[in-house]
Amino acid sequence: MYNYLTANEWTGPDEQMKVVKVILDNTKFAMFIQTHEGMPLRSVNLSVYEVVTVHVCPKNPFTVLIELPKSYDLVSG
Repeated sequence: MYNYLTANEWTGPDEQMKVVKVILDNTKFAMFIQTHEGMPLRSVNLSVYEVVTVHVCPKNPFTVLIELPKSYDLVSG
């Protein structure tokens, strides 16, 4: 069973936010980002990182920043 959430992903100031599905697979210790329709966009193998930091916005707990070394994923649910 996968844990997932539907979110709006910010990809940059020149792009519109897009609806994505964020799937957390605890058996593979991985994160998969898909389009809202389920088409794969990218995956992240979390097991290769010593630290994965999740920042939760204090003003909006539905906005999180997933920080990996040299990489960021910002999602707003």
